[in-house]
Amino acid sequence: MLLWPGVSGKFMSYLPITLIVVLSASLLTALVLAAPGLRSNPVPPNLDLEAQRWVDDTLERMSLDEKIGQLIVPSFFSEYMSSDSASYDHLVALVHEYHVGGMLVFGTREPRPDVLLNRTYSRNTRGQPLNAASLINRLQAISPVPLLVAADFETGIGVRMNGGTTFPRAMAFGATYDPQLAYAAGRITAA
Repeated sequence: MLLWPGVSGKFMSYLPITLIVVLSASLLTALVLAAPGLRSNPVPPNLDLEAQRWVDDTLERMSLDEKIGQLIVPSFFSEYMSSDSASYDHLVALVHEYHVGGMLVFGTREPRPDVLLNRTYSRNTRGQPLNAASLINRLQAISPVPLLVAADFETGIGVRMNGGTTFPRAMAFGATYDPQLAYAAGRITAA
């Protein structure tokens, strides 16, 4: 059954779970907005007047569909993607038609071999940072609202991108009982 016109293939297999997540997030947002008394100590935003005006104007201009779309954050692989490819057109449609709020960046994947004898084999490989940056910049340029860009860098950028530093998992930092090591890893990852 086609729920969204023009959407088919692999994306449709994720649609029911996506729909459930979006509806759940929408319900939660509605409850939070409808009952401000439930929040005991809301933290006032520290925005200057111009930034607050932009936020207010943007939210006022957005339709309900656009606001719901801001809760959706699909992903892409950081491999070369030409602007005239079907994959790029799909990402553009997500930005323009579904009003997504951001993108989650991953490395890349290799094709699955015909015979798989190694049970620990992973198709995930590291992506190219410049390819990721190029794609993010192109998507930001066509988005009417700035996109939130995120990535799974728990063990450093090197786990997803070539040329980055890879750190041990968070449990290893916890085992040292030295918060400065965790801080340093976070600082290096963010730089």
